Amino acid sequence: MQSCDVRRRRPRSLPREDGKGRERASLRDDARNRPAAPGGRDPPASAGWPGCEAAEVQRALHAPPPGRRRTRRGLHPLPDHDPIHEHGRSACRQPSALRSGLGRRRGARHHGGALEAGRYGSGLRRRRRAFGGRALETTDELTVRPVRPADEARILEITKDVWEGRDYIPRVFDRWVSDAGAEFQAAEIDGEVVAVQRIRPYAPGLVWYEGLRVASTHRRRGIARAMLDAAVEEARQQGFREMRLATRDRPAVELFESAGFRRLVEMRWWRGLRVEGGEPSRIPDPSEAPRLWSMASASKGIELYGGICPDMNGARDLDAHELERLAREGLVRVGPGGRALALLREPWGQNVAVSLLAGSGGALREVLLALRFEADADGLKHVTVNLPPGHPAEDDLRASGYDFADAERSAYIYALTL
Repeated sequence: MQSCDVRRRRPRSLPREDGKGRERASLRDDARNRPAAPGGRDPPASAGWPGCEAAEVQRALHAPPPGRRRTRRGLHPLPDHDPIHEHGRSACRQPSALRSGLGRRRGARHHGGALEAGRYGSGLRRRRRAFGGRALETTDELTVRPVRPADEARILEITKDVWEGRDYIPRVFDRWVSDAGAEFQAAEIDGEVVAVQRIRPYAPGLVWYEGLRVASTHRRRGIARAMLDAAVEEARQQGFREMRLATRDRPAVELFESAGFRRLVEMRWWRGLRVEGGEPSRIPDPSEAPRLWSMASASKGIELYGGICPDMNGARDLDAHELERLAREGLVRVGPGGRALALLREPWGQNVAVSLLAGSGGALREVLLALRFEADADGLKHVTVNLPPGHPAEDDLRASGYDFADAERSAYIYALTL
């Protein structure tokens, strides 16, 4: 595969040829190369989402009239990431003062996996277009467009061999396709979807990259790199300062590192099965965040987290403000006297998911055991903990009944300055 910079191409550009006369693939601007739908806009991708006009969901912006540029829309600071799903279903078993809104933002409404209307007031501009002219190892033309609900069967087919059939995209497809604050994109060749990716603003200045999948029949053709470069270009033009992502796939690691992403943190998975008979840890009030941060910032091993909270759904900078935000979401657990804490994230399965530990000794072990009690109280299977290799809490995890969920594979969080 030849390597060259991605450049924005003019409408209706023709396929180029290299020095050997072989036709290269080109990325096509689909909005500018197809007739407009009645009324000058695409038909809505979905309908019936409460509080949102259907046309606003997954809508492509059409090209401007000749001689005029598309007006750029400023972005407002984005609110917090999606509240945790499935976790906390048995909150009624604990006193309401401790368990109220466990893992959920107060007032959040869910409808078929979608968040309430207006949760993301603004985000990446939604376009049906191609992002440049990177040469691919194929003679076909690659078109990038928003994912439609009708693409579900094809996308599920693409993901069926990912992680031995345990890919999370089938579970979040409906939520992703109806999220007007992010770009869920499909790449087509000859009308067939061959790849997908998602770009999601999740904090001021930060954009999260996720869901890059290429059909097994179209791999090793440069499609993944072309789509990644397109996403980086889009985020840079929108004024974000950094793109972050999480992966544990070795080919993906090589792709991201070759594109200039730097590794922030490495993590391994620990697992503790649920246990009956005890009380879950206390959920602190957000006003306790400054004191908890003072403890956490001085905790041994905190430097191994690379200055971030390694949430695999969107890693944010780690500071007192982040602790306060997580406390408001009900995603902080503290030990006796505030001498240890665990930060939770949205789980990918029937488990309690922990992204960060701080503290040591008896206080931390009490938190770790209480998390296993919490999993049982909520009817979940186990607790998973992400921990950097060599962290002092490894001894506390073993002493609290945890072991490696997968000792052979690590997960990584990467970042690219835009």
